[in-house]
Amino acid sequence: MPIRSCNANGEITPNFASIITESTGLIKGTVSPGDVLISYSNIINLELYLQGILPNEVFKYYHPETIITDCIITQLIPVFKNLDPEIGINLRNFHIQVSKISNISDFIVYCFNREDHEFNVNQTEDTFVNNKCKCVSLSRLLHIAQIVYQKQHPELVKKKNLPNLLNNQKYNTFILADPNMEALNNADLLSIPVVDESASLKRDDELCSKYDISVFNNWDSNYLYRERLEISKMSTATPLSKSLWMGNITDYECLQIQLSNGKHIEVASTQEVQTMLKNQSESPLYCNAENTIVRLTKHDFEGVTNSEVSDKMLITFPLIVWKFYIKCVEGARIPTLDQLRLIYDNFSDCDFVNIEFPPSGSLSLADMSDDDILSIVNICKFCYYICDDNFPGLIYCSDGYTESSLLFLCYLMYSEDICLDEAILKLHMDYGRPFFIFKTDYILLSKLETIMNKFSPLKTPGETKEKFLFEENSKSIRSSLLMPKRKTSVGQVGSYSGTNNFGNTGIHNASSFVTSTGYHVVQYRGNQNIQSNQIRSNHSLFNQNNVSSTADRKKKVSAKVKPEIDGCFAEVHGSLPSRILKHLYLGSLTHASSIPLLSRLKIDYIVSVGERVSWCELFKHQKEVHKSGSEIITFVEGQVDENSGYELNVKKMLILPNINDDGIGTLITTIDHTLDFINDCYENNGRALVHCQVGVSRSATVCIGEVMKRLKLSLARAYMYVRVRRLNVIIQPNLKLMYELFKWEEYLLAKKPSKWKKINIGISSSNGCGVSAGFWTNTTKMKYIGSICEEPEQDFVIESEEEDEVDDNSQMVKLDFNSSIVKYEDSPRYKYVEEKEYDIVSNSRGSMREVDWYILCREIYNLNRAYIKTN
Repeated sequence: MPIRSCNANGEITPNFASIITESTGLIKGTVSPGDVLISYSNIINLELYLQGILPNEVFKYYHPETIITDCIITQLIPVFKNLDPEIGINLRNFHIQVSKISNISDFIVYCFNREDHEFNVNQTEDTFVNNKCKCVSLSRLLHIAQIVYQKQHPELVKKKNLPNLLNNQKYNTFILADPNMEALNNADLLSIPVVDESASLKRDDELCSKYDISVFNNWDSNYLYRERLEISKMSTATPLSKSLWMGNITDYECLQIQLSNGKHIEVASTQEVQTMLKNQSESPLYCNAENTIVRLTKHDFEGVTNSEVSDKMLITFPLIVWKFYIKCVEGARIPTLDQLRLIYDNFSDCDFVNIEFPPSGSLSLADMSDDDILSIVNICKFCYYICDDNFPGLIYCSDGYTESSLLFLCYLMYSEDICLDEAILKLHMDYGRPFFIFKTDYILLSKLETIMNKFSPLKTPGETKEKFLFEENSKSIRSSLLMPKRKTSVGQVGSYSGTNNFGNTGIHNASSFVTSTGYHVVQYRGNQNIQSNQIRSNHSLFNQNNVSSTADRKKKVSAKVKPEIDGCFAEVHGSLPSRILKHLYLGSLTHASSIPLLSRLKIDYIVSVGERVSWCELFKHQKEVHKSGSEIITFVEGQVDENSGYELNVKKMLILPNINDDGIGTLITTIDHTLDFINDCYENNGRALVHCQVGVSRSATVCIGEVMKRLKLSLARAYMYVRVRRLNVIIQPNLKLMYELFKWEEYLLAKKPSKWKKINIGISSSNGCGVSAGFWTNTTKMKYIGSICEEPEQDFVIESEEEDEVDDNSQMVKLDFNSSIVKYEDSPRYKYVEEKEYDIVSNSRGSMREVDWYILCREIYNLNRAYIKTN
């Protein structure tokens, strides 16, 4: 486990360090010393404390004053952190993985303060000169911590008929004697080089600096930055009509930067916009595997000198010069009629117009006046009649969907005179737009539906832009709200027996719900300050009790009716399953249990992970049991759901039984068979819904696996791809399932064809500063790491001569900084290694993985922590 003792300025903590200095100059897999050792900031009497916790063996090697000085220099004490929960078991303890792995790891301590570092590691005795390098002090504390941990866990070194994994283990602490950045980079061991402060500078017309590119290419850190880039790419602006677009804040800011710097903008023609609209229905941009930043590697940026080229790799440039902007943002109020009139009277003389609108989840009918409702109608009317080729509009918010989905749906109901559920379907299927609404939004929009339809321009064909007038009669609003909804049918299909029967939600607190396998906690991305507790508690679509019972579905009526689209999404409150790829959806049991939803989304394959839908046994089918224990159910075509009147669109269902989200259930034995089933769907141009109870753990794991295999991505990249496209619901596979994917990634690479090649594993020079990067210890022989490390089974190729026997009580390699470095002749050494044909998208083409397990866990925790509201 590499640990950097300090940054390039010699600072040991990031509290007062420059973010550029702190985040650059890192070897792959590096963790902070503070992630491993306990801080001593709260200890009053350090000497007394150390005497109480350190075993006597430590003082045989180190003087107490030396240890105390080391603690003061590093602000740490030589004891490993123990982050294990005091009570109970948490299946998602991603934050403790660095600590857990550090207990059973060798340490490699380094820094890139070259002159000070060389002086420190070569001095014959500790003088504690105040310089930048802290490697000696940190290495000593880490070694002592290893001794302390070994004393607390004697099973690591004593034979007690334990498995071989626990026998004769000893862990070492090394110092990287020659921190040669060029050699490390050539060996593909450097995650990000040391970057000067000037690298963050950029011209006014540039979007990304050299520092930004370096950070992006480092998959060992800053996943929140990476997530925001992916969100902006995924939800980039797309047309709702030829003159009204939906987008995110990056679209707006990018256009303003270009305009302010006089950049030429290639505006899309009307024909090109029409082509985009057609493509969005056939292959939506947000689930298009080409529209992502996770497939970019550092090799794609090599040799790129034009900043505009690199900018376009990370950010989609606007295709339209919008002039009317509606920003949906927290704290905004609905524009009044007077404000809208002022805009209308002056828009032709303005370069652009900006207005704000309240975000989704913030409005309810009880809080709105008749004038507010009429203003929403007038905003939609203004967009419909006034926005044209000369005055195009953009509705946008921070991420492109969370705050703006409410207004999107209002506009569709108004402009196309359709019901809410049809607007939801059109926004998803025809316009290919990511969106997310809360239960409160669905209730509000259901009430506004009659009003939007009443004022629809399709009901007043004589009105034009030249004859434009705002709606002013707010007195009719309340009476319109009481009008019955218009029923919209989708065709003569079967018989109908009424609405579903909803059970209790089973909600126990604001952020948890009960499933068949216990409590789950669902975190929502974005909109965290808007009725957050109420939003979480109202999201009862994840509860099993919401699914109609088999008995209810057996009720029959003889009268033939047309199934209605109006209300077909009421069971899920308008929250659709997430479309991950063109052929792949990720959702919950409630989604899979809704035959109207499955039919409307044209889903014909289902993967049920550990759960069973209630309607399965009601339809004629054939069942086949696979050798893995999974069940494949093939349904007879042409069957009709007697409850809803919809035809069953599902052709096949794969059931993976007895896989619970309990830290015991495993997917490793069925993952290949499951992905073969999904591939069958892909080959037949079908659409597959993968679901579990909630759609955040077990089914998310399957979707990550499909993305890894389909797009040939590393685990970290596939996780990010799926996470972003799950929109506001944060995926949370448990630790076991994530680790199974981690090992499965190695399995995928191991299946690739191999060939053997001869490599030079290092040349050591007589002065100890040759091509090889050296480590030295207390033993009389020198250990060193080869400069070329292409063996996929390990990150480091360590060569050493036979070591001296170490005290069996410690089984540790003690750092003795008085030992001399053995001199080697300058001679190349070779070995044959197996070279894989590595076609997986990764920055580490010579390694079994791009990101180490503990690093991935740390970054997932940091990502989730950004959305957890703390009191």
